[in-house]
Amino acid sequence: MLGRLAKSSLRSFTTHHAWTPSRYSFPSAHAFEVTPETTELFVRRVIKCIRERLVTYDPERWRGVEITYNSHWNHGGYVDIPTCIQVHEALEKEFKVEILDQRILVTDVSTACALVAGIEHLR
Repeated sequence: MLGRLAKSSLRSFTTHHAWTPSRYSFPSAHAFEVTPETTELFVRRVIKCIRERLVTYDPERWRGVEITYNSHWNHGGYVDIPTCIQVHEALEKEFKVEILDQRILVTDVSTACALVAGIEHLR
């Protein structure tokens, strides 16, 4: 009886969402919830995390480089794999999420935001 009650309360807790536009529809399974009011703060937090890791990783290259929501590290059709790995590890460490590295390559900030938020179509 208690097990059934726990399952039903867990199900109702994880599936209850207030209506939001599809662009801001994030699952509540993460440690934080991104709402339309907190989206800008969330994106800034992701950018700060990426910037700090890249400056630590390669200060000569990344110090002074402005990183925005539209920033990417694939130039001329070539992806900078070491940068992708650094960003991937920084996001997992900062936001306590698991990104499937066999399936997903984080090549820009918008993809990073989508993955951390729990959706892959944030753009």
